[in-house]
Amino acid sequence: LSGMAPPCSCARFYWANLSVDSFVEPSPLIKRIAQKAGLHKSVVHVRSLRNPLLIWRGISALFCCSVLLVSLGLSLRKDGAKFFLFYTNISFTILSIYFLLALILSIRAYRVTNKVRSTPYDPDNLQMEDDDDNLLTSPTRDMHDHIEEMHDSLVPVFETGNINLPRKGVILPLRWHMRLMWLAFELSFTNALFLDIVFWTLLYRLQPGFNVWGLIMHGANFVFIVVELMLNSLTFVYFHFIFQVMYQLLYGVIAFSWFFASGLWVYPFLDFTSILALVFYPGMILGGLVCFLVGMGLTKLRDRAQPHIEYTHVTQDF
Repeated sequence: LSGMAPPCSCARFYWANLSVDSFVEPSPLIKRIAQKAGLHKSVVHVRSLRNPLLIWRGISALFCCSVLLVSLGLSLRKDGAKFFLFYTNISFTILSIYFLLALILSIRAYRVTNKVRSTPYDPDNLQMEDDDDNLLTSPTRDMHDHIEEMHDSLVPVFETGNINLPRKGVILPLRWHMRLMWLAFELSFTNALFLDIVFWTLLYRLQPGFNVWGLIMHGANFVFIVVELMLNSLTFVYFHFIFQVMYQLLYGVIAFSWFFASGLWVYPFLDFTSILALVFYPGMILGGLVCFLVGMGLTKLRDRAQPHIEYTHVTQDF
């Protein structure tokens, strides 16, 4: 990484406030619970706090991907390729992609941690040897020195209860799949909240009857992403709201393209000749902003309601 060119100022502007570890670390809430339970004097215990998040992401990925595939299959049999014309289905697809990426990253981090923990240090063999998945190289003297330094600085933090020490560690550049996962997280929460509010306040009365898939798409989606928000260490960034606007504009392109091709609107309130369009179009952007800010507020509340247990990261790339 030392030979890599520094990221441009624009990339640093949008992506600089998260470390690699934040994508697999439990939230301060989980760390505080672990501290109360007495799991606070061992590096092994700190690492094991990732396991509940990994299990939750496995359950969530299995559920969301299964629902997505079943819904897609039913839609293909009934409506052909119209599945991705609906804002709800596209947003649920992003939610499924998020949980799938999060699960993969948590599994890789679990394997990396176990390999570092279980591989003995051999001073006579300092060659870097990639494993079969190219996840982490065999430990060198520098890596072991870094881990020993981390252990020495970690134990006093938990033994003394000093939870206000500054966070240490090298911040590695975020890879593309981490940036994609981060954006998917923000988009998933924002649109889950936005869609559920619109559905249960405006669209539910237009439905011919109770639909279990509608309940999953407009209920379970928000439950899963809220639980994930409370368990993980990801945050919201003000400037990432531009991606929410881009997402809504992209859907506008899809909706208008379908209208010009078929003469039909996916949703009646998208009809720009209707008086409702004067309310809905700006309301969609404003509603997305409000929901985005709610997500940001919840992450700040999550991080402040329970004191941080600050510890030195074993900064790893996975």
